[in-house]
Amino acid sequence: MIRVRVLKKILLLTTISLLVAGCNQKADTSSSANKKVVLTVWHDKGDDGIKYIQELSQVYQKTHPNVEIVSTSFPTNQWQQKTLASISTNNSPDLVFNDASRILEIQQNTKGFIGLNKVIEKSKEKKFITPEDNSFIHFNDEEIIYPVNRTLAGLGIRKSWLNNVNEKFPTTWNDFVRVGKKFSSQDPDGNGKHDTSGFIMHLGVDPGQMFSLFINGSGNRNVWLKDGPKPTVVDKENINRYSEISQLYTKNRIMPKDAITQDFSEMYKVIESGTVGMFRVGNWNVKKWDDTPVLKNDYIVGPFPKINKTDSNNFVQLNVRGFAVPKNSQHQKESKEFLQFLLSEKAQKLSFKYFSSTIRTDLAFNASDTLKPFLNPKTNITAVDTYFSKYEYYRNMNEKYEQMLAELVNSNPENSKDILKRGSNNINEVIKIRKN
Repeated sequence: MIRVRVLKKILLLTTISLLVAGCNQKADTSSSANKKVVLTVWHDKGDDGIKYIQELSQVYQKTHPNVEIVSTSFPTNQWQQKTLASISTNNSPDLVFNDASRILEIQQNTKGFIGLNKVIEKSKEKKFITPEDNSFIHFNDEEIIYPVNRTLAGLGIRKSWLNNVNEKFPTTWNDFVRVGKKFSSQDPDGNGKHDTSGFIMHLGVDPGQMFSLFINGSGNRNVWLKDGPKPTVVDKENINRYSEISQLYTKNRIMPKDAITQDFSEMYKVIESGTVGMFRVGNWNVKKWDDTPVLKNDYIVGPFPKINKTDSNNFVQLNVRGFAVPKNSQHQKESKEFLQFLLSEKAQKLSFKYFSSTIRTDLAFNASDTLKPFLNPKTNITAVDTYFSKYEYYRNMNEKYEQMLAELVNSNPENSKDILKRGSNNINEVIKIRKN
């Protein structure tokens, strides 16, 4: 009886949704020039996101006076829950704005966003959307996200520390390890204490991020997985990479001892305390760190070091931020017209103002020296892998991968190869079970 009642409720909701959607579709046949339209946007970007969309609306209304864009910001978890629920009813916003990975996760569960292939194809600025950007905005070969800016990461290093230990910005892995050891042992801040570390990246939450930074930063894709899916951790070229990266914490000991338990917030506290010499810098960090007393005017940003001889030096693209349109949006036509505006010069300058990031690389910005590398069109960029949107059992595979990494950074380097083989077998076992 309970199941019957639930099914009846679902049927009723579906019927109502279809009826209302039909009414909305009919109403949308009139031109937006003849009616007042308010486009609603949901995001999790806080006050900056609200101000960004307010200013977008103000500029957009100069050419579309009858269209207003308003937004609501929610905490990330609440945004995810509300968006998931709204797609199943007729209460969705007209657009959502968020990191592509969060939008793709909802798309994987609901298939609730429209395809934007034709919208992007019509864009005058589509040439600025790179292959790396494209890897984040697709779901099942369909573009569902209209990108507006990139989330990029580079390697940050304290300038005064480099000078104090007579070193330059490291480009090879040997350079990086050598500089890290000096930062850990030669009192680079000159305070007379043994209280500094060479490099930091949190290992307590998502240890895979450190390995992705260095492997992607060396110009490589398929960090631990490739199409098939098939694990790559025991590929000949990757065995050395994994072993070398894990030794930053084990054999070479250039990381803080408690990195193994740290999360993002704890990592940031260490960086901002001024006790570490090398660290990940996201383009979203720069605005704050340029005004942080310890770091101000005393750090430079560049690409990650290459691990193997055949590797290269790259920044890492972690994500894109963009807009998506729910299938039950009441104003799809106007929403798609608004998307066409987002890569215009005026809109991209607002993206830079609030997020220190853009998609276009042909515009002049008043950027600090630490931010300029992120905006330079000549900067080499490698994107992280996006298999999470391709395989429904990605989380199951990733769980085995992270278990392997936890063992790797807590073990003798001599055992690295065996740990990698065992991890690869465990990932393959998940694939075998799910495929069958």
